Amino acid sequence: MVNNKINILHIFGKMNRGGAELRTIDLLHQIDHDAYTFYFCSLSGQRGELDDVITSLGGKMTYCKFKSFLFPFKFIKLLKKNHIHVVHSNTFYFSGMILMLAKLAGVKVRIAHFRTTDSGKQGGSFQQFKYTVLKNLIQRYATNIIGVSKSSLVSSMGKEIINDKRTEVIYNGIDLNKINHPVDLANTLRSQYKLDEESKIIIHIGRLVEAKNHLKLINVFKEMTKRSSCYLFLVGKENEPTASLIKTKTEEYAISDRVFFLGVQSNVFELLKQADLMIYPSIREGLPGAVLEALACGVPVLGSQIDPIVELSGFFDNLACLPLAAEDRDWADFAVGMIQEAESQNFKKQAYAQFRQTGFTSDQFAKSYLEILQKAL
Repeated sequence: MVNNKINILHIFGKMNRGGAELRTIDLLHQIDHDAYTFYFCSLSGQRGELDDVITSLGGKMTYCKFKSFLFPFKFIKLLKKNHIHVVHSNTFYFSGMILMLAKLAGVKVRIAHFRTTDSGKQGGSFQQFKYTVLKNLIQRYATNIIGVSKSSLVSSMGKEIINDKRTEVIYNGIDLNKINHPVDLANTLRSQYKLDEESKIIIHIGRLVEAKNHLKLINVFKEMTKRSSCYLFLVGKENEPTASLIKTKTEEYAISDRVFFLGVQSNVFELLKQADLMIYPSIREGLPGAVLEALACGVPVLGSQIDPIVELSGFFDNLACLPLAAEDRDWADFAVGMIQEAESQNFKKQAYAQFRQTGFTSDQFAKSYLEILQKAL
């Protein structure tokens, strides 16, 4: 190995701010940089929001546009030029193609990482055929298959994958050091938006896309405003057409003065520590990092009754799940009840202590990940 260092290439579409990208960057804080070098490959061939963050933390950015007839040759050349020992692909079923090329390039460790419960079954017959081929490539060329949850593995690769010796579940971890920073009291949400002390702050963190189900969130929040004084803060990139739809709904429901769109924020933990409740009615997830972030801050979470969130609820007392089909008013009643239960003086302190005991920390995530590498190399 060149300089006795292990070179690991992480494959993404583009290094924008997303759960998978941020969790991988967290590893840069945990690894021994004398032993490992993290490379990141953008398959879009374009720079992303996090490129400079990666290089500032000692990672290396590479670009290889997959929408090109020359992609296979350029990708293999990239692997050989940088003496890559591990390819870690985060590109759903396209990981099959990536890992096949990695095998051809002589890369010893080839990881497919599943981070969603999207089964890919929504497309037409051609897409289904393509996914079947790519899944077969993963089965053939992956040395390791990782899921952020059991449900992400089962939905992506089938129930039998759980018994595959190459398969492991590694739950995402939160860097607790980021939580310890005090909130800037001169710039709180209450002071910024002139909210009275009795009003409750509801928060949601996630891109405004269909899968996050902001429409359900707005409908539930509308019901909550009938029961208590509360305000909703939406953190995340405003993708269309979802953003326009949600803004239109807030106007239609006459609650636009109670809903604030904050866009992408780098200080999510500071925002979370000011919240009374997170509502997370997603249609599908792999393992919702935003839910873990809220729980790490001691914020109670009301989420949808989908497999990954139900899986998480087994570890946390302050995470509750309701069926998406449940009435909006029932969600609202439950949400108000959770806020009232959390008003005890020691609630957040106890919730934070419980989180530390569950193992959903970046230290544990890094330990589990590096153990996989050490066994495989």
